[in-house]
Amino acid sequence: TLPDRRLIDEGINFKESSGARLVSKEAELVAEAIEEIKQDDKKVVTPSAVVSLVRNKKRKEKIEKQKEEIINNALESPTGDFDVIVIDPPWDYAEKGGFSYKQHDFEGNRGGVDYSTMSLNEIGNIKLPAKDDSVLFLWTTHAFLKDSFSLLDEWGYNYKATIVWNKVNMGMGRVIRMQCEFCLLATIGNPIISGESERDIITEKRREHSRKPEAFYDMVERMCVGRKLDYFSREDRKEWSVYGAETNKF
Repeated sequence: TLPDRRLIDEGINFKESSGARLVSKEAELVAEAIEEIKQDDKKVVTPSAVVSLVRNKKRKEKIEKQKEEIINNALESPTGDFDVIVIDPPWDYAEKGGFSYKQHDFEGNRGGVDYSTMSLNEIGNIKLPAKDDSVLFLWTTHAFLKDSFSLLDEWGYNYKATIVWNKVNMGMGRVIRMQCEFCLLATIGNPIISGESERDIITEKRREHSRKPEAFYDMVERMCVGRKLDYFSREDRKEWSVYGAETNKF
């Protein structure tokens, strides 16, 4: 494989080379994709169309595998109750605007995710393993910011503050380009919180999709005491309990 600089010199961008590698490894899916496109009179078989469809098929295979693991109880549930819970729900972007939704086709959405998502009702039905006096950090985005306050009510938490993550570089957006993500801080009972020296904004460059800034976890550890759970975590974390289908992702 040519290094990135050589690829550019040859007039081949990263997206094109990535697609070529995918096609070379997935002959069976490529054949399926070509036949599927041929059956649609409104579509034309092109390299980009084939690569796009193969990527969608690979993503669906991964999601189905995750669902099967969850159904078969392959995930070990966290034991006991926690003083601090950080939760980053797998939002379903096919659902918009409240607890009643119209389904949309997001097959061609560049922001499509490669993990199993959950509806708001499913997320709201989660029984968080929280102590009577506990702190919750709920990660959310522009699309689900309003809904997140409803989730706090569902779970019995009292909203206290919003932490803003400035990702430094602009991201995608349909109405306005997005650069920030939000984390709602809420409590039940009277937990110990030492946030007098903490700010409500974190500035740290984005990394992989859905990976949260290290500065956030440092903040939580400074502010809060007791047992900590990272719910829907995608990486293991020292002295934390983690729960999710991809805890070794990063």
